[in-house]
Amino acid sequence: MRCFSTFTLPFLLVVSSKIIKVKTVSDVKRNDVISLLDSGRTVSKIARRVDISQATVCRIGKKACPNRENLKGDRPSKLTTVDTRYCVHKITKGGLDNAVQA
Repeated sequence: MRCFSTFTLPFLLVVSSKIIKVKTVSDVKRNDVISLLDSGRTVSKIARRVDISQATVCRIGKKACPNRENLKGDRPSKLTTVDTRYCVHKITKGGLDNAVQA
């Protein structure tokens, strides 16, 4: 799914009567981020490659394509579904106290 961006980041930010200059992301970097997100790269890899923070990558992604799917980056389970079912069965029916005993 291709998403297009038509937003700009603010130049100045006023916080408790102090003016803070906010760095803007160039259009080239913004387009790179959007194309890399469309290709399925992770936020951390995009941030390293484009040399911006992960929060900025997420913010650009949310504004450019708000209905984009979140990638689930969990590590793989050590137990298979069969092993998990076996442990649950042994604990609930077999009278064991924990999965280590199974």
